[in-house]
Amino acid sequence: SAPHVAGAVAVLEQRHPSWTPAQFKSALVTTGATVTDRGPASPLKQGGGRIDLPLADNPLLFTQPTALSFGLLRPGAKVSRTVTLTDAGGAGTWRAGVTSADAGLVTVPGQVSVPGRLQVRVAVGKAADADVTGFIVLTRGTDTRHVPFWFRVERPRLQTERRPLLPR
Repeated sequence: SAPHVAGAVAVLEQRHPSWTPAQFKSALVTTGATVTDRGPASPLKQGGGRIDLPLADNPLLFTQPTALSFGLLRPGAKVSRTVTLTDAGGAGTWRAGVTSADAGLVTVPGQVSVPGRLQVRVAVGKAADADVTGFIVLTRGTDTRHVPFWFRVERPRLQTERRPLLPR
């Protein structure tokens, strides 16, 4: 895939010489086409998806970061991250949602303004040990952009571990 990504960036750089490297990455990730593997593939397998160069040429918005990792979370954890949205021709109000098998664990406001900030919250509750992946989906009319996310729910393996007494 590296030659395809490099070629796509080269084409975009010719068309948009003022874009930064982060903007090229955002354009490619947020506009990627969903890869299917007996249903939509996990972001762990597809990242932002298959490059859609005509769509990346008109990304409408840039995201920072381009993907979210919440890391390892224990049951009961509550974490939030902010995605900064910059106008790339799509200023205005966008609908926001989450696609994930565990969508109830991840929440976003129903709409967000571009330019603006999107607050993404995770509340683990009593979820089982597992990787949780999905996409934050931004929609305006027929335009859709997405931000992949990942975290792992992990319970501590040792419930009560006694510490050895240290010599004084």
